[in-house]
Amino acid sequence: MRKIVFIFALMSASIVFAQQNDIQSAYNALKNKSYDKAIEFYTNSIKNYDKYAPAFYGRAMAYYYIKNYENAKSDFNKAIESDNNYADAYLGLGLTYYELNNYNQALAALNKAIQLRPDYAEAIYARANILYYSEKDKEALADYNKVLSIKPDYYLALYGRAVLYKAMKSKDLAVQDFEAYLAARANQDNLETEVIRLIKEIKNSK
Repeated sequence: MRKIVFIFALMSASIVFAQQNDIQSAYNALKNKSYDKAIEFYTNSIKNYDKYAPAFYGRAMAYYYIKNYENAKSDFNKAIESDNNYADAYLGLGLTYYELNNYNQALAALNKAIQLRPDYAEAIYARANILYYSEKDKEALADYNKVLSIKPDYYLALYGRAVLYKAMKSKDLAVQDFEAYLAARANQDNLETEVIRLIKEIKNSK
């Protein structure tokens, strides 16, 4: 099985929150990484209004970040039940299924997110990574390329493509992407040591 460092991150949705103290407090707690507090505030909000999709989405994110993936999955699904066009919730669900090692369900959720928002770079990037793990190299490469065409400064996709090129034994292309990643990001993603190691590994294998 392929193993490599990948960074998955849930995006904070662009949500216009209701003027409700619990929701605002929950959102602030989530931004400050006070996940238990966020869960408490979102839960209070849901008690008052159990059809508000962003509240379920926010609580799901908090559960995701504390690695409570079963509760995250449940809340992402509840967000989708309340709003079946909620692309962010499908992304979160896809990443949660990934953490639960259910790649087929992860891909199904990510495909839905991308269907709803065809230029959703974060969802396409996540799908590319799962396709890489599934050894579907051509599909993964197409997705990394698509992400970079949508957002040329999406440097994690550049890193992911480099890793894929290495697996495909396209050594020169892998080194090119790794070096471009380092030049752009240095150690901002805490990947500098890993990237330098991979470059050395490739050059020593030539």
